[in-house]
Amino acid sequence: LRDCMRLGMSDEELVKIVSAAVKRKHPQHAGMLNLSKRKNRPMILIGGLHTLSVAQQNAFLLSRSYSSQPVSHSRSHKLTNLYQRITRPRPVSSVTHTPYNRSSMVCSFQNYLSTLSHLDKFGDPKMVDISGKSSTLRVATAEGRIQLSSRALEMVLDPGSNPKGSVMNVAQLASIMAVKKTADLIPLCHSLSVSGIDVKVLVEDKDVIVRVSVKSVGETGVEMEALTGVSVGLLTIYDMTKSVSHEHVITNIRLLSKTGGVRNVSNVQ
Repeated sequence: LRDCMRLGMSDEELVKIVSAAVKRKHPQHAGMLNLSKRKNRPMILIGGLHTLSVAQQNAFLLSRSYSSQPVSHSRSHKLTNLYQRITRPRPVSSVTHTPYNRSSMVCSFQNYLSTLSHLDKFGDPKMVDISGKSSTLRVATAEGRIQLSSRALEMVLDPGSNPKGSVMNVAQLASIMAVKKTADLIPLCHSLSVSGIDVKVLVEDKDVIVRVSVKSVGETGVEMEALTGVSVGLLTIYDMTKSVSHEHVITNIRLLSKTGGVRNVSNVQ
């Protein structure tokens, strides 16, 4: 009704549109006459209009006028189109709707969940049971980059220029510590017995690359350990050089290779 009222329609015209709209409503929308009998009465009942008969309500509405100005030809045309659009019968849909089948929906959802190893059939998180896997040598290598300013790069290349110490050495130690703490940081990672950790910090143009390789003999891979080591190593470089710039960009953290499992990855470009 907002558009109708803005166009300055009279109460009589509004009543006709409301009447046409109500007639087109489905049976589920009926029951408006029972509003006055409900315990929690809605705002529509405020004012006492509901106590009048239908004829009295219509007479009351028709006795009021929102606009006394004559209707122009253009506005009359708009009102006619609006009224025809509202009162136009609804077309019968030719689309056949499939009846809702709750059991099939539940089965489909559970089948989907069964493809996610870290969720049970109810969608709750779980740690994967690896007791049935064979113990093999697992190796994973990951790397990432941090783009530094020229001044920050000097601090990386010259250990004596940074009051915090050698950026490369501290980043290497941070990566090693992060690898050993991966199960404490990533909720569903298994605690592993790490056999070896190799961390390299390389400089390429204005980028510093942190590359971490992790070895372990066990039932699950160590790619998360390698990726965690790279991430914390790069964050450490950021922390060690943020005194000269906060515009460093950490980018391209990725897995390069993993071996020893069912799905091996190698030579990732």
